Amino acid sequence: MAQNQEINKELVIQAQIKTIVNTVLENCKKESECNSLLIPLEDYEHRVSYYTGLPKEELFKLLENKPTGNSDQSYDLVQRIIIMQTLLKFYKTLKLPNFQDLYAKVKVVFPTGDIVQFRRALTSMGFDYRKTINGMMIAEDPKLTFERYHYLKKIKKVRSSNVGIYYLEERYIDKKFAFNKPDFVNDPLHGKNDANHIWEGFYLYHVLSDSGLDHHFITNKISKEVHNKWVIDNLLKLIKPGCAIVIDNHPLHGELVDDTVTQYHSKADMLNWLRKKSIPCSENMCKAELYDLISRCNKPTKTYDFDQLLKIHGHEVLRLPTRCNALSPTHLFWVEISKRMPFFKKNSAECTLVELEDAIIPTINETHKGIWEHIKQKVIYSEQVLEKLYTETEEALEYCDPFDVKNIDQHAKIPEYFYLLDGYC
Repeated sequence: MAQNQEINKELVIQAQIKTIVNTVLENCKKESECNSLLIPLEDYEHRVSYYTGLPKEELFKLLENKPTGNSDQSYDLVQRIIIMQTLLKFYKTLKLPNFQDLYAKVKVVFPTGDIVQFRRALTSMGFDYRKTINGMMIAEDPKLTFERYHYLKKIKKVRSSNVGIYYLEERYIDKKFAFNKPDFVNDPLHGKNDANHIWEGFYLYHVLSDSGLDHHFITNKISKEVHNKWVIDNLLKLIKPGCAIVIDNHPLHGELVDDTVTQYHSKADMLNWLRKKSIPCSENMCKAELYDLISRCNKPTKTYDFDQLLKIHGHEVLRLPTRCNALSPTHLFWVEISKRMPFFKKNSAECTLVELEDAIIPTINETHKGIWEHIKQKVIYSEQVLEKLYTETEEALEYCDPFDVKNIDQHAKIPEYFYLLDGYC
């Protein structure tokens, strides 16, 4: 059996090598045909990614040199806005921006060390070279752009309707008091159920709103089962139906469930699908007739199981845009909490779970009274700036060198969502 496993492993490696070699050969052939380099020489990391077909994130992992970024992929919102504003100025002058040009403009407010780290940070934020008809220029991943646009529209509508907004999230508290988002895969299960055990770290599940810390749960376990039990047994009983719940894309907040209906589904499934979409149908119709209705509007649909749970109880769910967790007031709120725990930072080695909870909950409540409204207004202002930037950037790009939409799928092996560019430029 061991020998068979080694043979299978070798076959897999050979297949991977063959795929990479074929990709390199294909891309070199394209450059030969057009008699020019498709990727600038100075952007060597991008060239490796392009020729091998390996996404940059995978490339960084292989090199054990991951791109710059926070543990929860929530980059400084001010930095993101400055990058977008600077790119907009380039677009308005019809200049195709590169990393050197951009770095020269923003390095004072974006201290990453050097241009290589700067490029990696921007790649992690979703900014990278995009191929145009006559060259290359830096632009944001349109999937991120569109996702953020839809979130901004939704949260704006929710705010104008004056419904309650609740921010549901989790923090991992360790001896460094960084209050980071929990690492669902790599975090060890710290501590014990014994309240007198010397504290090492724990998880704080909680929900914040304008009224304060509405509910919290401290545990040494990070799992969907524990999290969902807390939500069902406590949170959903606390929050009245009709409210909006804002969450990020942490693995604790569910998995995508494919809701697509095929010819193999039962007649009952087809009827339920059509009725959910408010499409007129009848039980007297056969499966062939029902599927004909479905196929006319059947786009692949995926929803989060956790979202469905919240919606069943009458709540609207707003997911923070990818890599934009800082659009939640809780992001700055926890930065402030960390500053207000100096005593426990000095004495954390002797602190028990009970002592820490007794200290942190009053600190959260006091901090909320003092700065929550101020932080919320800062977030609202950022939302308005981002919404305006979207409109101005879309208009400016209409006059820029068009993206090479025919070769989008060949650029840096960026996934299928790039078809969105057809509607963006």
